[in-house]
Amino acid sequence: MLKDHSHAIEILSNCLPYFNQAKDFDFINPDCLYFSWRSKRFKLNFAGASVEEVKGTLLEGTEISILMTRVIKMCLHPLTYQPLPL
Repeated sequence: MLKDHSHAIEILSNCLPYFNQAKDFDFINPDCLYFSWRSKRFKLNFAGASVEEVKGTLLEGTEISILMTRVIKMCLHPLTYQPLPL
């Protein structure tokens, strides 16, 4: 879904609130982007446009990371993305 690091940063800057608080971008891995946002560390996977919170050596699907994933997918596909049923 995400092409590369520059595309990921563009999407994050357009849909992540308080993007000015995003920092410490890690461009080493070509398949994902690690970044810090509001004192937490995250991993954005390009293939599924999914976000996981980094806690030490573990990745965790927290409320914030799940919400980020939903928002990013809505930004990528605004006309075709289906909201979750209530």
